Amino acid sequence: MPKKGGKKPKVIETPEEKALREETERLKDVEDRKKKDETMRTLLTENMAQEAQFAKLNIAKIQNRGTSSCGWQRSSRCTKTSRLCRRTTSARWT
Repeated sequence: MPKKGGKKPKVIETPEEKALREETERLKDVEDRKKKDETMRTLLTENMAQEAQFAKLNIAKIQNRGTSSCGWQRSSRCTKTSRLCRRTTSARWT
């Protein structure tokens, strides 16, 4: 049984055809590289814009945390310490 899809016969190309083929391949590679660079550049600018928004939000959170007289973290810590103090005083007297 003969093999299907064997080797293609080698096409002999002239030096002009070879130069033209290599030039088109080189141009295609350059275009592909430019396209990839452009997509990476847009992705980077989008990521930088998002990071700037996050940084702005974090700065606002930090500034608001210091100005609040009794934030939820502080009240939680106070509650925890008062419970611990009550436990230790009740344990001393029993």
